[in-house]
Amino acid sequence: AFMAVHELGFQRVMDVTAGAFFAGSTWPERNWEAGRAFTQFLEQNPMIVHVGFVEAYAVGPGAVQRVEDSHTAFAMLLHEGYRYVAEEARPPRVVLEAIITTIFEIVYHQARGSGAPRLSGLLGHLIYLVLSPFLGSEEANAFIDQKAAPRR
Repeated sequence: AFMAVHELGFQRVMDVTAGAFFAGSTWPERNWEAGRAFTQFLEQNPMIVHVGFVEAYAVGPGAVQRVEDSHTAFAMLLHEGYRYVAEEARPPRVVLEAIITTIFEIVYHQARGSGAPRLSGLLGHLIYLVLSPFLGSEEANAFIDQKAAPRR
């Protein structure tokens, strides 16, 4: 039963995140929209967060494998970043894994600490993790500052 609940939760998170990703016009925009959808969805669905990010490691190897598979699915959203980097400066593929693992660890830490993760305030930090290896620190920060600025 746990695996079915975990799978359903993963599918919902991926549907929301990927749907938002494909709504953006540029790769940084797509990541911003996906990140915003991801954080909002998780804040609104603390049970999915608990099952998918906290309980999965307590259940056993099958659940841990499912978490690792979900990392791979989310890493697919990062591949386009390689178009923004000269071939000789491209980060190795393990960087994609490190980005996703770090984001999942942040979600885990937030969920475990309070039961109701507060993630939307971390959106800029999460997007920086995604963009900076491809765009560089300054360009990533400039993009985030522009997106986070209050609209007039």
